[in-house]
Amino acid sequence: MLIPAMLFFSLLPLTAQTVEGGTVNLAGLSTQPDFEMPLDGEWKFAWEEQFSRVDQFGSSRISVPAPWEGRSAGGMDIPRHGFASYGVRVTLDPDAQQLGLKVDRPNNAFKLFLNGELAARRGIPGPDRASTVPRYDILLVPVPADHDGKLDIVFQVSNFHQNSSGLHGSMVLGDFATLEARWNQQRLVEALFAGIALAMAFYHLVLFLYQPGEKSVLFFFLFTITAALRILSTEHIYLQELLPWLSWGVTIKIEYLTFALIGIAMISFLKSIYPREVHRSFLLVMAALAGLYSLIILFTPARVFTRFITVQQLILAVQVLYIQYVAIAAIVRRREGAGFVLFSVLALLAAFINDILNALLILQTGSLLSGGLLLFFMTQSVFLAKKFTREKRESEKLSTGLRESTSRLETVFSEIARSGDTAAGASSQLDVSLREAEANLGGMETAISRVDGELDRQDSSLSNANRVNRRLQEFFQRLLTSFEEQSGEVRRSMTSVSGLIDQLDGLYGRFETLEESFRKLSDSNDRGLEHLEEMSEQVREISMRSERLMETNELISNISSQTNLLSMNAAIEAAHAGDSGRGFAVVAEEIRKLAEETAEQSRITGGELHSIKEGIETAVSGSASALKSFEEIRTSLNEFSGQLGEVRRIVHDQSAETGGIRENLEGMGRSSESLREDMSGLSDESRESSQSMEELAKVSEEVHDSIRGVFQRITALRSMLEEVKDAQGSTSAALLTLLDLTRGE
Repeated sequence: MLIPAMLFFSLLPLTAQTVEGGTVNLAGLSTQPDFEMPLDGEWKFAWEEQFSRVDQFGSSRISVPAPWEGRSAGGMDIPRHGFASYGVRVTLDPDAQQLGLKVDRPNNAFKLFLNGELAARRGIPGPDRASTVPRYDILLVPVPADHDGKLDIVFQVSNFHQNSSGLHGSMVLGDFATLEARWNQQRLVEALFAGIALAMAFYHLVLFLYQPGEKSVLFFFLFTITAALRILSTEHIYLQELLPWLSWGVTIKIEYLTFALIGIAMISFLKSIYPREVHRSFLLVMAALAGLYSLIILFTPARVFTRFITVQQLILAVQVLYIQYVAIAAIVRRREGAGFVLFSVLALLAAFINDILNALLILQTGSLLSGGLLLFFMTQSVFLAKKFTREKRESEKLSTGLRESTSRLETVFSEIARSGDTAAGASSQLDVSLREAEANLGGMETAISRVDGELDRQDSSLSNANRVNRRLQEFFQRLLTSFEEQSGEVRRSMTSVSGLIDQLDGLYGRFETLEESFRKLSDSNDRGLEHLEEMSEQVREISMRSERLMETNELISNISSQTNLLSMNAAIEAAHAGDSGRGFAVVAEEIRKLAEETAEQSRITGGELHSIKEGIETAVSGSASALKSFEEIRTSLNEFSGQLGEVRRIVHDQSAETGGIRENLEGMGRSSESLREDMSGLSDESRESSQSMEELAKVSEEVHDSIRGVFQRITALRSMLEEVKDAQGSTSAALLTLLDLTRGE
């Protein structure tokens, strides 16, 4: 409780003397012991000016601490981004010595002038964004001893990089030793908070590495490392002292990221220890909002993401209230450590409300969120330590009970092992007997299967033999009938063959006469072929002569054309000669008419000759076709004559063979009669054999049914042996498992 008490008393508000009109009179106070005075009130103000002395200011005034946006200066509203000068004149006791001024983070770059001299600077305050280098810090600046009872304090402040601007923290003037003691006390407390947070984060990280299944340890590590980074990046901003090369942009991103993630880290930790009290849907929504704001922080400049700080404060307020609900629900349901959670959440809620009121400039107590966070994770560390201690004691109790149970079971296991060995031996003997029985059954089943197969084949053979016997009997009957019919046909065939022989003799004579007629026809065809060849030769000669006549007619036609042309030229010349050429013109006219008539007759003659030529060509073509036809007729006659001779020879041979056929038919008739008598006897014997086969088939079916019944009983016995074998196998496996377990113990 000592650390929170030190933090509380170090941040108590001081009695303030209000600054009015840019001046404040501290004479009579500045020499008192432990003198401290916040310079809150109405400061002199100059927008877009960079002054170093109070005398340079005009009549504009502004409240401090407060941001400058939303104020008016020279009849205009002051925007969020720009630069300005603040000034205040403090009246002191002339003999006041060893004074100091505490500067609380002007946003976000500044220069401090005391009595016109540069006393401190953070960053570079410029008139525009390009020339301004942002950086802020809490400083303790000593006041020059040669003030002569008057101290001019002037700030040049520039803000082009974030949402908050101006002097929004109290400037405290007081005894330097007193301020330094309070300063060191505050820094010591913050350093202690940060060190404890880092140590706890490292401890829980190592603990999680050794117990990776403990998700609560992991989430508590994330929560504590987030709280440690927030402590280092706020208030006195130790992060800038530890890492001086770290830029202001990275530092403010870390500050806002920890503010965005601290709530979801705390809820995730509570979810791991109270899974039924923390709703998954609420956790997912808060995680999504935290992730969204984190992305905005990472990928946008400070002047963008700092505008959402109010929204994030409302989200964090909702998260703290929900954590309060979870703590109360855990207490109602009697969850372990719920009292620790409720106490720490109440402290965290009080610190959060204090920081909100400080941000709204209602209080000037400073930030308590770091202390609240530290108190929260310290109480949770106590809870986790208590939980692990209880689990360790339970584990030790279980270990002791397990050892006692193991000792008692060792005796039981030894007895089980001996019984198992005996049962395993009996099981082995049973297994051998079962295999022998199974082999014997297999041999019996094979033998019976063979007998059954032989009976099946015998039954099938008997059935086939019976069917064949019946068919043979029917065949004999049909054959007997056929023999009787064949005997009649043979007799009729003998009569027909005798008539056929007589007809063949007459046909042979007719074929001889026909052969002589065809020989004469062939001779006539040869003479016609010779006459046709002579006529074809004469037609070709006429065709040649008609072609020469056509050439002569064409020559006459050309001469007529030339004569007509000469008559036209003569007429033209006669026309040129006038009356003396008139007689010549008459002659030319007659010649022209004669030429035209000649040309006409030549044309008609040419047409006739052309027709004659076509007729001659047709005759030539017909002669060639006729000649080819005569050739084909001669060839056909020769072939037919040869075939006719061959037929005549065959008819002569057939006549001779027919006589032999008649003799054979007579012998066949005698043999058929004898065969018919033999077939009648075979038919009677086949009928008796068929009756015997039917009786044998009935006996075979009865034997087959008996064999089938035996086979079914053997199959049932084999199934029973299989079941016994499976049961024996399961028993053996169980005994072996039990023996392995007992030997393992």
